[in-house]
Amino acid sequence: MGATESGQNEANRLLKGWKEIAGFFGRDERTVRRWAADMGLPIHRVPGRQRAAVYAYATELDAWLRVRQGEPDKPETGAPAENAVPIEDSAQTEPARSGAEPSPAEAVVGRSRSRHLARAAVVAVAIAMTGGGLWAWKSGAPPVRVAKQPTVAEARYLEGVYHWEKRTPQSLQRAAHLFQEATTLAPNYAPAYAGLANTYNLLREYGTMPPREAYAAAAEAARRAVEIDPRNADAQSALAFAEFYGQRRLNDGLARFRLARDLEPASAKIRQWLANALLHMGQFDEALAEINEAQRLDPTSASVRASKGLALYCAGQMQAAVALLTDLTKSEPTLRSPHAYLTFIQLGRGDYPAFLSEMRIAAELRGESTPISVAEAGTRGLAAGGFREMIRMMLEEEKHQLAAGRSLNYNVARLEAMAGEEANAIRYLREAINANEEHVMMVLVDPAFRQIGNSAGFQAVAADIGLIASR
Repeated sequence: MGATESGQNEANRLLKGWKEIAGFFGRDERTVRRWAADMGLPIHRVPGRQRAAVYAYATELDAWLRVRQGEPDKPETGAPAENAVPIEDSAQTEPARSGAEPSPAEAVVGRSRSRHLARAAVVAVAIAMTGGGLWAWKSGAPPVRVAKQPTVAEARYLEGVYHWEKRTPQSLQRAAHLFQEATTLAPNYAPAYAGLANTYNLLREYGTMPPREAYAAAAEAARRAVEIDPRNADAQSALAFAEFYGQRRLNDGLARFRLARDLEPASAKIRQWLANALLHMGQFDEALAEINEAQRLDPTSASVRASKGLALYCAGQMQAAVALLTDLTKSEPTLRSPHAYLTFIQLGRGDYPAFLSEMRIAAELRGESTPISVAEAGTRGLAAGGFREMIRMMLEEEKHQLAAGRSLNYNVARLEAMAGEEANAIRYLREAINANEEHVMMVLVDPAFRQIGNSAGFQAVAADIGLIASR
């Protein structure tokens, strides 16, 4: 069997949304939701999406069904749903497997299945006679609509979302490949372009893609998605991300983030990205409100919780921030962002051993050698002469790495600020702006600049970036 045929078979067994899953069984949505909550119905979720938030594979539903046939179905309280089909009558059959042993589920329900084989054959004939399976008939009952199956492109898209959510270099590369496949299969499928744009936006953080290249590719894919469907919130937020961080069109990006939120208010991801943009602009209270709503919408998202940790810190709730992020480092050991945020927070607390430790872990998770060498220099300096010697040795190593093209002006600027060298810090910040280094977006939340945060020079830099200096 070729790859295309295999993909088609896989896609034809994918059900999107509660309506299609209910249609598979011939039941109402309330019933299948209860089965998912109470009886282990195998349902998958796409985090952060308002529409098509759940999906399922018919093969998994069929296996679950065959096992459940050995037990009496528990009726709903009150009258049954109109046109409801008994669960045993709605079972889908797998094609015969030549020479294969029956699966455990098949063995459990073999005798029960044979009693309904003839009835299933009548249903199959009725489906074939009505043109491609649009209607299935149950003797003595009104017709039950059979859900339209999604395309191969939609299946690739859903798999891409799954890998995108993992946020590792490998998973994001896999997501990009799947989204690209979906755009090739369906050139006018806006969600796939939006997914591709979202992936590029994260590859410069979690992968090794250069920021300028990543943002340019993200903006191109997002614009294509917006051209196809201007009301696609995912596309609008992906474009907002590229505008805000990649092009530093802050007002345009923030306005587009808000547009995306209004188009899809139940998207946790969009609210998270809006919250992060608000943090960078110094609007901490509004940012915390948005990230709280994102967590309410998707309480299991580790990425949302990490962003909330940073928001709590910026809002002055340091203890809560440390507790949340520390818990995340234990439950999600491969997620880089909690360690990156703890690097900031531990520096702000004055816990320099923890600051250096988190800096090193975040670098290791991203596979970066330069921050590791800087952290090692800091560790030696701290042991030799405390804070001042730590900063001196880190600054020496950072400048060496910058001269070799392996570091950023922003990193040198923050160490100069911690050393109390305001003029040098401002000079390197301006070099960072000229080099279009995206890290300059962090100046209002980075505790490294606390000592010079109220100076006229720093305020001028923040104004040139386009940020609102609120300190």
